[in-house]
Amino acid sequence: MNRFKHIIGLTALLLSTTLPIAAHAGDHDRANQAISEAKGKIDAGDKVGVANLAPDLQAQARDALMTAEAQLSGGHKKEAIASAHHAGELADQAITAADSRRTAAERDRRHDAQDAAMAAQVSTANANASAANANARADNARQSVNDANGRADMAQQSANAANMRADASQQAAMNANAQADAMRNMPRPAPEPSTTTVAVVESDSGHTRAAPVHHRRHRVIHKHTTSVHKKTTTITTTH
Repeated sequence: MNRFKHIIGLTALLLSTTLPIAAHAGDHDRANQAISEAKGKIDAGDKVGVANLAPDLQAQARDALMTAEAQLSGGHKKEAIASAHHAGELADQAITAADSRRTAAERDRRHDAQDAAMAAQVSTANANASAANANARADNARQSVNDANGRADMAQQSANAANMRADASQQAAMNANAQADAMRNMPRPAPEPSTTTVAVVESDSGHTRAAPVHHRRHRVIHKHTTSVHKKTTTITTTH
């Protein structure tokens, strides 16, 4: 009986000495595991650019990890575990913040791209409207030039017709002057001889008397009466 009690006592003593050792060994492993997990999170954050998007949180996580490693080296396993867990939490927060900021940056980039596209569309529409207005003004200018050319052509035609009429009038005047000059320069015809007729009338009593003298240019008509005997003598003179 006493021997059995002695064995129980030895067993209890062994348990009392081995349980703290095992407990201490478990805290060290948990601290190493927590430190490894926190370090993995920090390294993953560095790979996805967390240091650029959330540099403050990433730096805090790295500081907490260094504290945990220092505490584990100093034998402060429980404190090292807590610091390692805190480093992991900060690394998670840094990754979340980086994702949020990356999403916001992408959203802003899309909005900026949309705004730029809308501005480009507005600018294109304004440019098209300006081009259309310029084309309309150019068409109006061309039409005005065509109208002016048409009026100039009509004026030129009218001037040509007036010149032709003036030339015709001048030619007619020249022809008239030429005819007048020709008529003035034509030799005058010789005057026709005039005929003077002297009629001598003899009466039955034997007396003669001169009849009235008539100047004629063509022919002499001789007339005879029953009561008076007429003798007509024709004398031709030239004037």
